[in-house]
Order: sequence, then structure tokens, then C-alpha cells
Amino acid sequence: MPLLLARNLRDGFLFKLTSLFLAFVFTVPTFAQTESKHIKNVPPPEKKTLDVSAALESVVSLIISDSEGKAIAQGSGFLVDGSGKVVTNFHVIENAASGALKSTQ
Repeated sequence: MPLLLARNLRDGFLFKLTSLFLAFVFTVPTFAQTESKHIKNVPPPEKKTLDVSAALESVVSLIISDSEGKAIAQGSGFLVDGSGKVVTNFHVIENAASGALKSTQ
């Protein structure tokens, strides 16, 4: 009798485990399809354009020279105020003795 009871418990456990597994297998793909349909109905982001023509006036090209006047680097930057201050990357001017600016306009 105890052996029969143990077998019924074991078989019941396997039945429950199998049922749970099948419920998971058939429920998850359905949930995933529902979510993807919802995502597909989201409208695309609004496209905005920005007029940058005024900003182009402040863009400059830099030619960097060493102490002998030999060009050693070139890069770009932009004017930040009316006094002629330019922002650029440090590696462009790192070994500079002098430099020349050219407007891109």
C-alpha cells in the first residue's frame, strides 16, 4: 500500500509539472505576440528640422604649425564670441607654436 501511494504522488507531481510546462509554453508566445502588436501601433517620432545656417558662420578650419612654421596638424573649431576665441580639441593644438584660421563660409 505505501508503494502504491508513493507512485500516485509521483505520477501526480509529474502530471502537474507537465501541465505547468505546457501552460507556460503556450502562454508566453501568445503574450509576446500581444506585446509586439501593441508596439507596432506606436506612431513614429515626429520629425523636426533645425536651421543650422546661422551656426555655420562660426565654424572655422585650423591649420597648426610648429616653431619652424611647418604645418603639423589641422582641425576644426567654432568661434564662441566676438573677440575671436575658438573652441577646438586639445589634440589639434597640443604641439602648436602658431596657427591659422579659415572661415568655412
